[in-house]
Amino acid sequence: MTDPDRPVNAPRTTWDAYIDLVQQSALHAEAMAESLGLDTTALRCIGFISGEPGMTPGRLAELTGLTTGAVTGVLDRLERGGFIERVADPSDRRRTLIQVAHAQGPVGGAYEQLAAAIEDVAARLDPADMARLADTLEGFRDAVAADTARLRASTRGGMVGEMFRTPLGDARAGRLVFASSAPRLAVRAAPLGPSSEMRAVAQLARSSLRLGSDVQPGELCRATFSGPTPEMRSDRDGTVTCRYRSRLDWRAREAGIELTPAVPWSIAISGGLSAMAGDLRGLRLHALDLGGGVDELELQLPEPDGTSRIRVSGSAGRLTLVHPRRSAVRVAISGGARDIRFGSQRMRDAHGGLRLETPGASEAPDRFEIEISGGVETLRIDEG
Repeated sequence: MTDPDRPVNAPRTTWDAYIDLVQQSALHAEAMAESLGLDTTALRCIGFISGEPGMTPGRLAELTGLTTGAVTGVLDRLERGGFIERVADPSDRRRTLIQVAHAQGPVGGAYEQLAAAIEDVAARLDPADMARLADTLEGFRDAVAADTARLRASTRGGMVGEMFRTPLGDARAGRLVFASSAPRLAVRAAPLGPSSEMRAVAQLARSSLRLGSDVQPGELCRATFSGPTPEMRSDRDGTVTCRYRSRLDWRAREAGIELTPAVPWSIAISGGLSAMAGDLRGLRLHALDLGGGVDELELQLPEPDGTSRIRVSGSAGRLTLVHPRRSAVRVAISGGARDIRFGSQRMRDAHGGLRLETPGASEAPDRFEIEISGGVETLRIDEG
């Protein structure tokens, strides 16, 4: 890859030298893979496995950009060829670790000649030059890694710096799956009579989620995080998965997720939250399912898109839902509520099944169907 506008006899630049090195490295990787009876993807996987002890299939998928299914296929071929071994994690027998077979594996001496040649070149440098070269190569590596993340995010989704981004692509609908894994303790109680039940929840670490619709054209979703960083994944069908893995990390966790208004969304949240807020008025909301409980919920809702369903299960504290004026709303409440305000209606200490609706909501083609179960302290549903 040369610059057609650069004079033929112009001095070589750092970029020229880098491109030459990349091209020769690619040719060498192809030749090495062929000599070992592999493809370049499998050879690259061996390199990652060799360089990071305790490698898992999930981590390998993250490093290579392959799907978990593709990684499984590569590992199967490498294991059959005697290049790698799968072993049980001593600290968790349910986890599988990957390691290079034996001490070096069949790849062992394949790089000896190249390593010796590179050592010969390095031996010509004094220690100061060698240190500068090492720093320069690390800088090149970091620049390439950052641009790789940018390119992957633009086509299949991924982290770019501190932000997760994923493209809209051909998705016709969006689905957000959010698992908080919040460290919470729950104790059951029946404060409103025998037909109702609530749960008192103690949060061991604050977990909050903010939703919005501030994305760039062509983006399906973008997200930022404070505290522990969850696993993020996006699929070509429009599914975005955000999953916190550890309940033992007691740091406060905050996630801000922006969704495109270009497609209708179904949102499924599990694991419980301390707080959830969002201005969804720019979205097309098909369904919102919040499970595991929430202490504070405050949402500005969009116009209903057909039957837009909102379900809240588990212990709930203060819930506020603001819907557009004159939109049709039906509400079903079970499990008890201390205080309810539905438009101009006000109720206290309700228990058992309770149904509320705006005039004509049952016949409206576009309406909200709101279900609250598990007990709620205060519920506000009003026009905004």
